[in-house]
Amino acid sequence: MEVGIPIYKDALRELQKKKPKTQSYEEIQSELREKLRKAMEKTLANVNKNKLGLLLSGIDSLALACLYPTIYSDSTLKTITVGCENSLDLNYANRIVSCLGIENGHYEYVISKKDVEKFIPKIHGIRILHTNDFNLPNDLIFYFGLKLVEKYDIRSVMTGEGADELFSGNICTHFASNDLGKYFRINIIQPYLESEFMEFVKKNNIKKSDLRITFADYLSDHLSDLFGVIYARRFPLGQSSGLTDLINSKKQMVSKRM
Repeated sequence: MEVGIPIYKDALRELQKKKPKTQSYEEIQSELREKLRKAMEKTLANVNKNKLGLLLSGIDSLALACLYPTIYSDSTLKTITVGCENSLDLNYANRIVSCLGIENGHYEYVISKKDVEKFIPKIHGIRILHTNDFNLPNDLIFYFGLKLVEKYDIRSVMTGEGADELFSGNICTHFASNDLGKYFRINIIQPYLESEFMEFVKKNNIKKSDLRITFADYLSDHLSDLFGVIYARRFPLGQSSGLTDLINSKKQMVSKRM
């Protein structure tokens, strides 16, 4: 914990510098949490909470997991994580569910070399998305994730998609998961793309650092365990899951045989 705290304090000072002097950082944090909670509430309004799951990996989905009990206090959130063995995502997800006490509803899909071998012949045009090599790892994470939830009667999946783009000012409102959701007949829920929340972020110049600090304080009792999750360097989902490296290694093996 001693290693991370100086970084946390530096980030906190930066947040205080950039915000209006009339508004304390505690007020900013409270408003950000409440706006995100309302965005979740709106996007979950017509969802059966007993058939809802959250794709869990880093800070964006961690924030959603933290706020879920404030909306449904009588329901335990089911969570799903997809990754290769010993990947960052699997490691982070296990830390999160342990700290939040939701281990019993957590499901994992560990991607194997056989899984990758199955998709290598279609790497230049996956039959559902017609994607390219660059997007393939991310697309396959959602493919395996949505395939997994079918086993547990989960019909709606909430994701942290759109957060990175929104907080960096590059708005994107359509992701591969939307197409995959239609294919599997799974409802995809993206609270960060709720219109009023997006407007709040743009209007107040909210950045990813604000989200990190907000939930670092919110989870202060677990900061020593979750610091790495909250302040992790941003990686593409395919990389943090380990799938990018696995795909590249299999492609190299195939090339050597040819």
